[in-house]
Amino acid sequence: MSQKKILITGATGLVGSHILVELSQMEDVTVYAAKRKSSNIANVAQLFEHYQIASLYEKINWVEFDLNHLELNIEVDEIIHAAAIVSFDKNEYNLMTEVNLEGTRKLLKLAKDKNVKKFGFVSSIASLGRTKNSNHYSESSPWTESTSNSFYSITKYKSEQLVIDANSETMSTYIINPGVILGPCDWNNSSGTIFKSAIKGLKFYTKGINGFVDVRDVARAMILVMEKGKSQEKHIVVGQNISYKDVFTKIAKQTNCPVPTIYAPKLLTDIGWRLSLIKAKLKNEKPILTKESANTSHGINYYDNKKLIENYQFEYHSIDDAISNGVAFLKKNNFFN
Repeated sequence: MSQKKILITGATGLVGSHILVELSQMEDVTVYAAKRKSSNIANVAQLFEHYQIASLYEKINWVEFDLNHLELNIEVDEIIHAAAIVSFDKNEYNLMTEVNLEGTRKLLKLAKDKNVKKFGFVSSIASLGRTKNSNHYSESSPWTESTSNSFYSITKYKSEQLVIDANSETMSTYIINPGVILGPCDWNNSSGTIFKSAIKGLKFYTKGINGFVDVRDVARAMILVMEKGKSQEKHIVVGQNISYKDVFTKIAKQTNCPVPTIYAPKLLTDIGWRLSLIKAKLKNEKPILTKESANTSHGINYYDNKKLIENYQFEYHSIDDAISNGVAFLKKNNFFN
C-alpha cells in the first residue's frame, strides 16, 4: 500500500490537532505536523489520550516550520493549512495580515515549488462577509465590502482568493468554511474562551445567532473534501445555527454553573468593551471584550450547510455532543474543578 504524505500547519491548534487525530488512524497516510521551535506539543498528546488512541501519537512526524521563514526538507503529496491568528482585536490586524494572508501566500508558493498535488485551506464563515440586505449565507454568497466585516474576516477572505487562484492542473486547492468551533481545547485561546466565559459564570447574554460546529466535523470535512470534493470550491461546515445564549446556557448546565440571565443590549456591550479595553491597558493584557467581538455578539446570521450533507451524506455531531466532548477534556486536564 503506497503511503500518502500529508503536512499539517497549525498542528498544535484546535483544528490542526484534530486533523492529526483523524489522519493518524489512516493506514495509508504518513503524517507530518508543522510546529515552531517554541510550540508546546503536550496538548496534542493530551488530545490523543482523550480519544483513547495514545499509541497513535507516535505516528506523528514533527517538523520545525515557520510561516515567516519557510523551509521544508521533506517531500509531501498534500498540505492542509490550518494555521491562523483568530482575533477580534484591531491591534492585531498587522499580525493577522502577516500570518493569515502573507503566510498563506508564501505557503502556496512553497507548495507549488515542491510539486504538492493537493492544498487544503481551513478558512471561516467570517470570510463570507456581511451584508445589510440578507443574513442568510451559502458558499455562493458574494463578498461585500462593509464596516461589519471584522479585520479577521478580511484576512481570511483575501487568503481564500489566493488559494482559489493557485488551483491548477498540477495542484488542486480546497477550502472549508467552519463556523464557530467547539470541542477539546485550551480555553485561553480562540473559541475555547467560550467555555471559559460560561464556566466562570457569564451573567449577560445578547440575542446574536451564529453558525456553530463540532471540531471533529471540521477535521473530517477537510479530509473528505480533499478526497472527494471539487477543487477551487468553498464548503460551509456548520452543524447548527444557534444563539450565543443557548450555547452559553448549554455549557453552564453541563458544568453546573449559573446560566446567563441578564439581556445586554448594544448600549451595554458598547460600555463593556470600552471598560474591558481600559482594564486591559492597566494590566498590560489583551482585552476580554473588544469592539469587534461586542458587535459580533449581536449579529443574527444563518449559514446553509446543505452542500456537504447532500453531496457527501455528511453527518454532523450535535452541539450538545460538541460541548460534552469539550467539557470532558477540560475536566480531565484540570482546567476547572
